Amino acid sequence: MVQPTTPTKERRTTPREKTFMIRNFIVVVLIALYAYVQWFLLNELVNVDMREIVMRSLGTLDALLGLVVGYYFGSSDSGVKKTEIQAHRGDTNANGKES
Repeated sequence: MVQPTTPTKERRTTPREKTFMIRNFIVVVLIALYAYVQWFLLNELVNVDMREIVMRSLGTLDALLGLVVGYYFGSSDSGVKKTEIQAHRGDTNANGKES
């Protein structure tokens, strides 16, 4: 007699994990696009005379991009995680204040 096999339970992706994967994909695509635009500008469009000023401007934009990505994945993301942990433990009410 053949015994029926029980289906294995596959772990489903939570909505938060899906959002995180989509967010990571978008950031990687944007950074890759930005890197390509920089390469194209420096190698194809800019004269040798103007290269230094364009490189300095792009360096400033690089720093701004780093700040935005750092904020996006840093402090704002950790605040959401903290709120979720507190809500799970029951430490806070809906406004984030202690009960």
